[in-house]
Amino acid sequence: MSSRFKMSLVLLVGFIGLAIAGANLPVDTQLTIRTKLGKRTQPHWLVPADSKVVRTEGGSGLFRLVGGLLGFVAFGAAMHLAGIDERQQKLFWAKQGAIDGIQQKEDEVSAEISAGVRLKKLQMDAQADVDFYSLQIQERFREAIGFTPVPSQPALPHGKPGTLDEITNPGDKIDVGEQVKSAIEPGDSLAQSLLKSQISSAVFAGFLKLIGTPGSGKTTLTSALIRCRISRGHRLIIVNSHKRKSMYRGIEKFLIKGTKIYGIGLGDKERAKSLLDGLNKILEILSKRYDEYQNDDEGTYHHFPITLLLEEIGEWQPLLALILPPTEVENILQTFWLKLFIAARKGKVFPLVTAQTDTQAMFKAKNLSELFKQSGAITLLLTAVPDKDSEDGWKPSGQGKLKSPNSVPIDVSIPDARSLIDDVDHFGDCEIFLESFATDYPTESVVEIPPVSTTSPPPLHQPIHHLESLLHRKYNAVNPIPENWEFPDPTQSLTPEVRAVVVACKRSGLSQNAAILAIWGVAKSGSDKRYESARNHYQSVVI
Repeated sequence: MSSRFKMSLVLLVGFIGLAIAGANLPVDTQLTIRTKLGKRTQPHWLVPADSKVVRTEGGSGLFRLVGGLLGFVAFGAAMHLAGIDERQQKLFWAKQGAIDGIQQKEDEVSAEISAGVRLKKLQMDAQADVDFYSLQIQERFREAIGFTPVPSQPALPHGKPGTLDEITNPGDKIDVGEQVKSAIEPGDSLAQSLLKSQISSAVFAGFLKLIGTPGSGKTTLTSALIRCRISRGHRLIIVNSHKRKSMYRGIEKFLIKGTKIYGIGLGDKERAKSLLDGLNKILEILSKRYDEYQNDDEGTYHHFPITLLLEEIGEWQPLLALILPPTEVENILQTFWLKLFIAARKGKVFPLVTAQTDTQAMFKAKNLSELFKQSGAITLLLTAVPDKDSEDGWKPSGQGKLKSPNSVPIDVSIPDARSLIDDVDHFGDCEIFLESFATDYPTESVVEIPPVSTTSPPPLHQPIHHLESLLHRKYNAVNPIPENWEFPDPTQSLTPEVRAVVVACKRSGLSQNAAILAIWGVAKSGSDKRYESARNHYQSVVI
């Protein structure tokens, strides 16, 4: 019962009491006595004590007293309840104000989160569009120049005339035709589908964690991502202690020379030894690339991209514990992950890590949280749903969550790559990309190329003859540049010959500044208009 209702009820009772008190007009008790003159009614205080009382009529004094007291009490109670009601009203409005403040803050936070998510989605969509149209431009450029992968040809003897066509496509011209075009379409359609999806930011992520339980589609999506990266010129290093025999067929051609698929063997101890060999090999390559990055001039080292596929990393620690003491296992994993996070980006190494749970504990290393943020690691969580028709009782849900550092996870749809890949375990469809691959590292030695004659340079591409070897993509080097050599003028339009050399330089892995210096003879300078023109020419060529 509310205070206001109680107050109203008490006031009503008081009003009734006052009405009773005021309604009785007689002010005292009336006595009827018998006298010699007959019956007479008088107030009791006028009647003699020895009079014979015939009838008594009650007065209203007692009622007025009771009514007055009742009215007084009712008024006091009403004042008290009014005070209580005032306090309750203050408490109510204070509480309501606090609730409104909290709700307003929640609305603001929700609005900020929604705005952030929308902005992230817009950024992802924009990046997907950029990548998609880049692929289209790439394809149109290839068609425009009539690019057809051909076996590497030996360099023409220096001093002999020739034509660009004789170098880049010896013999009769080969029409690309529908056969080669159709061979490229599966890879392109796969890349386009992924880049136009909601997971476009994960396709070429610098560090990607792919998390999913059995049946969530993790293996299929991993196969699709590997294909996309191969199409961009990535070489591979693979560590997978759960590999089955049918996996990765035809992928050996894309492994870095001197490496193999690590983590396999007869028995757990053999698998552990292979895993340890793989970790040491990765550390060796990371260390070499990082040393080159810190100490060598740009253009003198050859850093083509490497995708580092690390499967089921949660199984590494118990496997290594079979051949090494626990403390040594801990030190090895700690060293491996710290080195990977520090050196991967500078060495153009792109880790793709798969696991069944997303916890820091799965790395079996300490103090990695800050390194995760700095590396920009993206986490893609896949989910499975029950399926009575599948062998293991699960199938991909087609839904997942995408999380970037310092942002909230967002729900995403996962494209079904099974409809775009004939066989997720066979990589024969990627062989069309082999011709554009860079020279292997670090096992292949640099081949010395004879210097160009300075007295009688051949008429073929005279200003760029020192780059002839790059036209064949045979060596990762250029001939020495003679003194007083005539370079192409960077302020003039690109000729087909110079454009072909730019394409070759980009495919060979030369840095932008090294290529500009080799092609146009212009060193990097912020104030040199010739360098600016050369850079614009270089960046205008898309491969």
